[in-house]
Amino acid sequence: MTQLAAELDAHPITVTQRCDALQSRGHVRRISTDMFGITEDGRAYLASIE
Repeated sequence: MTQLAAELDAHPITVTQRCDALQSRGHVRRISTDMFGITEDGRAYLASIE
């Protein structure tokens, strides 16, 4: 989360909380402690808002 937080200019805890919220909605899945991957539902959601 530290690297992503730096890229987003955000606090790592904030990024973790946002990723946890996305996970609870089924848009991402946790791959490891500091890594998430987008799900098919997440891809469909992105396509719907682009």
